[in-house]
Amino acid sequence: MQRIKDNKTLTEAIAFYENKKKSELGLIKQHFDFTVDSLNPINVIKEKITSAVNSPGIKGKIFSTLFNLGTGMVTKNLLIGSSLNPIKKIAVTLLQTQVKKLVDNPPTDVKDKSISFVQDMLQKLKIK
Repeated sequence: MQRIKDNKTLTEAIAFYENKKKSELGLIKQHFDFTVDSLNPINVIKEKITSAVNSPGIKGKIFSTLFNLGTGMVTKNLLIGSSLNPIKKIAVTLLQTQVKKLVDNPPTDVKDKSISFVQDMLQKLKIK
């Protein structure tokens, strides 16, 4: 920095540093507001929920769980209805377990099992 020798230079230097102080103070206030906003507990929770929902692994698990629950409820309602027969309830529970296993398997396994099942049924129906 140069030495200040007269009043004009001193006034210019004071004005320069006052403007610099105002701009830096504005930046500090903006940064403070951003920090306060980002550390707000509601915003932290909202951010975590958003990141969890947007991750592909969670979406797949949620969809799979909802699909399994829906399949189980439909199976139970269709087969049992309002029956009080305990044997029927046990049979439906076993059927639900098998349907859940079938739904949980990857599509290629389901496809392979379906094809082999259909082929077996067709061979049994052939007239020899």
